[in-house]
Amino acid sequence: MRKKLAGALAAMLLLGAPVTAFAAEDDFDATVSVVRNADSIVVTVPNNEAVYESANITLTIPFDGDWAYASVKHADGKTVVVAVTDAGITFPVMLGGTYTITESDGKNTESGGSGGGSSSM
Repeated sequence: MRKKLAGALAAMLLLGAPVTAFAAEDDFDATVSVVRNADSIVVTVPNNEAVYESANITLTIPFDGDWAYASVKHADGKTVVVAVTDAGITFPVMLGGTYTITESDGKNTESGGSGGGSSSM
């Protein structure tokens, strides 16, 4: 079931459409908004604190640009630098809110994260 849901989510993100999924046992809202700008991608995820605290959630945004690394900054100021792969830009989701993705040189110079392609959110 998870693989099918992940595949559907990836397909919808490729199309740039908002995605919604619901889990029967909880009120889990998986709505994801993706806005692509000239030099950034803004991803908004809902606040599902109980889910984020109890699981390691990652999100992959399809990306066909030529970035080697991306800086992913949450509205709370925490930043993670990740390697961009053929699958896209994958980053941990620790809180609901807005994540701003920009090109990075692979070194984290902003506060709240660790550099060199590791996550610290």
